[in-house]
Amino acid sequence: MIVAMFAVGAFSATVYIARTTSSARESIVRLNRDRLSSLTEDLSRRYGSVINFIAPEQFSDTTLSQRDDLMTLLHNITRDELAKAPDAEAGFFHSLWNREVGFIGRPSGLSEDSTVHPVSYARLLSALQQTTIEEQREQWSYHESEGGNYLVITKPVFARNRLIGVAWSYDNLDDELAASWTRDVTPFLQVVLLLGIGLATFFVIALKREVNSIQAGLDRRTTLERRFSPLSWWSILEVESGQPTGPK
Repeated sequence: MIVAMFAVGAFSATVYIARTTSSARESIVRLNRDRLSSLTEDLSRRYGSVINFIAPEQFSDTTLSQRDDLMTLLHNITRDELAKAPDAEAGFFHSLWNREVGFIGRPSGLSEDSTVHPVSYARLLSALQQTTIEEQREQWSYHESEGGNYLVITKPVFARNRLIGVAWSYDNLDDELAASWTRDVTPFLQVVLLLGIGLATFFVIALKREVNSIQAGLDRRTTLERRFSPLSWWSILEVESGQPTGPK
């Protein structure tokens, strides 16, 4: 009965932890998606306002991507917006120039080469950017693997009613997910630990009682055997008669 109760408790703990982890993950992804979506929307709007100052016939002029003043301006826009989300990174893919501009890695201020990403990150970002260009609407993806848990959001950038590129943002959620798991599950594990200690104490007490019961039974059996053995009766008769009466 006790073993069955322990098994049920272990199963319930497993289900609880799984549900808690899943619920926490969904909540974290949803909150970060909303946060990054707002960030990317602001980036898209500000990138587009800068490109608006360029004449439409120059939109495809790749030499503009070599202008330090324009690149610095786009970079500063990214830096300003990332001040609201310093744990993220973001950038602007100019589809007409086929070039990333305004990129700032994580943490803010680091170069692209110093930022470590999961292997699948570049492939996923490129795919989302292409889909955003084709469908001209926001795209997002949460990727979960051994290499990391991260969220990517892309939004189209328009200038003079023309699609010119994609604003994007990225955030790695590993630390947040790990902290959430510890915060949500630790209290339950403490209860399980106390229950385990209580169960172990119960088993020790029950075992001790069983051992004492067995010992008491052995002692009674030994006493009875001594009382009713033939030698015991001869000894009693000798004491009463004063003469040896044992078997010869």
